[in-house]
Amino acid sequence: MAVLQTDAAMKRIRRSVALALWLALTFAGNARAHHAAFYKTTFDAVRGADFTGVERLFAPDVWSGQAGEMTPAELLQRLKAGKVSRLYETLGSGQRVLVSFLLEYPDERPSEQILLMAQRVGESGNTDPYAWQIIEIGTDVAHAETFLTRELPRFVKQPADPDPESTPPNVIIIVSDDAGFADFSLHGNRDFPTPNIDRLAAGGVRFSQGYVSASVCSPSRAGLLTGRYQQRFGHHNNIPPRYSETNGLPVEETTLADVLKAQGYRTIALGKWHLGYAPAFHPLARGFDDYYGFLKGARSYFPTSGKKHTRLNQLLRDREPVEERFEYMTDALGREAAAYIDAHAGGPFFLYLAFNAVHTPLHATEEKLAQTNPELTSGRRKRAAMTMSMDDAIGEVLAALDRNDIAENSIVVFINDNGGQTKAGADNAPLRGKKGQPYEGGIRVPFVARWPARWPAGVVYEHPVSALDLFPTALRAAVGGYATDTPRLDGINLTPSLTGDRDVPPHRPLFWKRKENFAVRRGDWKLVQFDGGPVELYNLADDPCESKDLIATQPQVAEGLRSIYDAWEQRHEEARW
Repeated sequence: MAVLQTDAAMKRIRRSVALALWLALTFAGNARAHHAAFYKTTFDAVRGADFTGVERLFAPDVWSGQAGEMTPAELLQRLKAGKVSRLYETLGSGQRVLVSFLLEYPDERPSEQILLMAQRVGESGNTDPYAWQIIEIGTDVAHAETFLTRELPRFVKQPADPDPESTPPNVIIIVSDDAGFADFSLHGNRDFPTPNIDRLAAGGVRFSQGYVSASVCSPSRAGLLTGRYQQRFGHHNNIPPRYSETNGLPVEETTLADVLKAQGYRTIALGKWHLGYAPAFHPLARGFDDYYGFLKGARSYFPTSGKKHTRLNQLLRDREPVEERFEYMTDALGREAAAYIDAHAGGPFFLYLAFNAVHTPLHATEEKLAQTNPELTSGRRKRAAMTMSMDDAIGEVLAALDRNDIAENSIVVFINDNGGQTKAGADNAPLRGKKGQPYEGGIRVPFVARWPARWPAGVVYEHPVSALDLFPTALRAAVGGYATDTPRLDGINLTPSLTGDRDVPPHRPLFWKRKENFAVRRGDWKLVQFDGGPVELYNLADDPCESKDLIATQPQVAEGLRSIYDAWEQRHEEARW
């Protein structure tokens, strides 16, 4: 299957439709005189509006083109022919254009489109007549939202329920810790051989622009397991390394383990947790049936005792401490995962395997150190040895799937939690930045996924994807749709993009925020600020290493991205710790 590319013609069509939408909405109503201060009030009202209902209806996975569905294009054709709803006939011209735009381009978020249009109003001179058009836009959106959320579900066929005789796939998500982007043979590094991860990619999809939602460990994992930007619930930062009854993934949040368990999956978490230390935050309270690992963000790879042995880093089986008889933590986690697969091969199961490799401390076995390139520095040799041990453990997982004859219908994902920590010897080349930073080296990560029963093999997928997408992708694969109580997800179902049922890039803008750092990416453009410094603008298609700041020559692009980011940030909860 050829690498999927953005269609230049589609871009031109999209620009034309966006322009038509802008013109129709701008001139749909009568211009009225209002003083300039009214512009800011109305703009803020539009910016703060909640378009969740429209966004949920037009999530790309709803329009995946599955057999039996009416496609957006078919529905639009019927609307224009007056064959669906009398309400459509009552809409004004601007409202009809808005509905048409949403149907033709369901991947576009209505709220973001309204923000862009509002910004263009302001750029047009901020005169009184244009200020009134913000009211017209808001009115059009309100009418369109009513139409879309109340009327369309009656006419658009939803995906059929899954075949009761079909077998839902097993779901295995494997997370490495603080690995460098370049520190895998997957990315061409012969000093860091990872043949099992390579085999996973050869049998599935490698995402060349795979992102996580945070540049550090704990919030990244919170985003992955909830499918939601962690800033929505105040999980901006790493959880402090001390016991707390209040610091942790909020109990109001639903995890992927929660929803899969409700669908009959057996669920286990293995390894590093880092999402809270109190009983309410324990894996067994967050949807997992079984647990083997430790709660803290880092610990020794060798058995601990004495003062180094604490309730935060001690090895637990479920909720109980166990004697540490293993020889090397990474090896032990691989064996536990393989044993769990053997025991539950009848499935379905969800296995979340979170290695602490290759996070500090840099502990490696002598056996693996002896296999590394002696010309590397001491730190690089240790990281290479630790990476090789992790790859061996992943090999144990793949072997267990093979011997139980369940690899074909098992989703296996490998992803790193954030950029590599360069001061600990990680290499993120050719990307700029590192762990904790909003540059590509802090947020773009190795990302591979395989599902032989549905997804193509040996594909490099070139469009941006996010760890947030794992929740909706796994859920849709497992149950064929969403229950009414499914939380509002920020990720999307990737399967239509991977199978070719969706021929446009899957993602809307991607966002990052932590302390004085932020970034937003839309298409090839990325706006970024690091450590409260100057705001920078890059075109990642031309400059993936973020070396040529274009903010001076492309101010309108920067302003548009900033408007989108500001609207996203408004819905955040303040950091809880």
